[in-house]
Amino acid sequence: MKTCSKCKIEKPLDEYPKNKPSKGGRLSYCKSCKSAVDKRYREANRGKTLGRHRQYYEANRERIREDSRRIRAANRDKIAAEKREYYRLNPQVKWQSKYRERANKYGIEAVIFPFTREHLIAKWGDSCHHCGGEWSGVDHYPVPVVHGGEHSLDNCVPSCMPCNQKSWRGGVSR
Repeated sequence: MKTCSKCKIEKPLDEYPKNKPSKGGRLSYCKSCKSAVDKRYREANRGKTLGRHRQYYEANRERIREDSRRIRAANRDKIAAEKREYYRLNPQVKWQSKYRERANKYGIEAVIFPFTREHLIAKWGDSCHHCGGEWSGVDHYPVPVVHGGEHSLDNCVPSCMPCNQKSWRGGVSR
């Protein structure tokens, strides 16, 4: 047990950051106090720290990129599983990304008002807006993306893939 020099609370030794040069091999203040000190410094010296990070990146760009590639290659399966789980839990991220792609393709400005799957279900129900079946994505309805439709709860409805594809071709009544 050791008493923190900042908050004066007695805590176990593993609550103190390691510091080889110091007498006990630990800092005199606890991890939470160190975190607060570091945060205040970063906020007070934002420009300086950003400049240092930028300089370091410029000087070590290739090494950083190579390390990143190596880490991604070594953990490809784990990263893919994490991404799958993230997109499963947050389908709205993919919906927004797809909308941006399509808006860019049609040369229109992307207008996004974020919403979640839960918001969509609360407003439109948990079935395809067009056929009443199980839905898997969103359809920009009544104003499609090609006509400048925004990505908002008022312009998106739950839709199954067949109905969504029919609506692209004009097969679903708009």
